[in-house]
Amino acid sequence: MVTAPACTVLNVDDNDAVRYARGKILQQAGYQVLEACTGSEALELARSEHPALIVLDVKLPDISGIDVCQQLRQDPRTAPILVLQISAYFTSSDDHALGLEYADSYLTEPVAPQEFLASVQALLRLHRREEEYRHLLRDVSLTPGEHSIPLAEKWAAAQDEIRRLADQLSTVEEHEQKKLAQSLHDDLAQLLVVARMKLQHQRHRPADDTVEEIDTVLARCLTYTRSLMSDLLPPQLQEGRLDIALQWLSDTMREHGLIVVVEAPEFPVVVAEHLAMTILKCVRELLFNVLKHAGTNEAFVSLEVSEGLIRVVVQDHGKGCTATVPEPSALHSFGLSSVQQRLHQLGGRLEITSQPGVGTRATVTAPFASLPSA
Repeated sequence: MVTAPACTVLNVDDNDAVRYARGKILQQAGYQVLEACTGSEALELARSEHPALIVLDVKLPDISGIDVCQQLRQDPRTAPILVLQISAYFTSSDDHALGLEYADSYLTEPVAPQEFLASVQALLRLHRREEEYRHLLRDVSLTPGEHSIPLAEKWAAAQDEIRRLADQLSTVEEHEQKKLAQSLHDDLAQLLVVARMKLQHQRHRPADDTVEEIDTVLARCLTYTRSLMSDLLPPQLQEGRLDIALQWLSDTMREHGLIVVVEAPEFPVVVAEHLAMTILKCVRELLFNVLKHAGTNEAFVSLEVSEGLIRVVVQDHGKGCTATVPEPSALHSFGLSSVQQRLHQLGGRLEITSQPGVGTRATVTAPFASLPSA
């Protein structure tokens, strides 16, 4: 199962047992593994050894994994390094969003060994294919016309491979979210419900002040658990209600300091769950790009449905730029590039135009078959 023997992975975690377990998984897959137990050590090794990927725990004893990512991206020597963040503590949608501002992927514990390795392999393969894609673009511009046909074929093959790998990576991430949400529902939430019922029954017997206190704590646990399940996979998304899911996304972006105005049809917009998930991820990445680059705290999202097509427009009136972004290789966000490839796989597309001083307009278009609403 050797994927890339020459690839070096930096494994960062202050927990010796966890670091050892992940290191063994990576070594058995054929990767060369470096290890660090603090953020400072990770930064030093990243600058001196230039690993292809850093597996980074968010909670470190000196500086957080988020801060490590920021410093990596600010340094031209380490900016191209892929980062897979993993956390057992920071598991809400806000934590995911914050982590993905600088990291390339984000997983929450517990992560099965095969799913951890699949994420690592998908990230590295996708990165290599994008590098090949960029080299092909350069070759096409420099090579005489007589060699353009075989290069064009390689170019098309590279694009197909990038789409396949992006789809694989997104599928792994969605599976992780669903698994965690289901586990919380089937195990923790049910146990808390039973425990609370028993305590409520005990309340009718000779009083004990501690019973009501424990009942209050359990009620808070249930509220937190249900909120976490909703953050990981909004119920509206499971029902295919893209219109309501976009409004949910607007509410979560407000917590990050971005006011998002959503316009949607008056009728329910119900689509297949995988399509709704892909569009929602794409819109989220676009909104975070507004937050990071546009220099404005306001954005507008409009949802339209016509002639078998669904169209979502994300617009801001911020700084803008001179570039139009037609190709995934030109995108600044790895997450956005990945989602764009997934959109293409579903028959959709992403178009971005921008003008200095006017702002940026991104249009997500995809075919869909309407599902019956409940």
